Amino acid sequence: KLQQGLAEVERIAEDLLTAKHQVTECDLARNKNREALAAMRRLTNEPRSNEASCFGGVSKGFLLRPGGVFIRMPTDRACSVLQKDQSKLDIEIQVQRDTVKRCTKALADKGGTPESFGPGMMNAMLNLNDIGKSASDRR
Repeated sequence: KLQQGLAEVERIAEDLLTAKHQVTECDLARNKNREALAAMRRLTNEPRSNEASCFGGVSKGFLLRPGGVFIRMPTDRACSVLQKDQSKLDIEIQVQRDTVKRCTKALADKGGTPESFGPGMMNAMLNLNDIGKSASDRR
């Protein structure tokens, strides 16, 4: 039963670390998109408030690299693609943050505090001896 409990805690901890990694990856992608939108805004000389209108449909084209392939597309379409990607990334980040919260709560519920151990378990853990030490080193 103890081994099953430890395996469950390890699985939850692995899910937690995976979710944290996903949040980091999505945040990096979101920052790159934000930088691309800012660069497009600077190149088209549009004020920030017009971002929702995708820079007024300026006819200049931009190169985008979705999936590793460069594609030339009009500014308004490139802006639209980046904004949709931003929305998807925001949703994914929120889902992963909820997973982090869920996993953290599950780990806290599983134990790890002295109250959750049996009476002899804490004493056994505190009185562990290193087998490699000689008897004179333990005194």
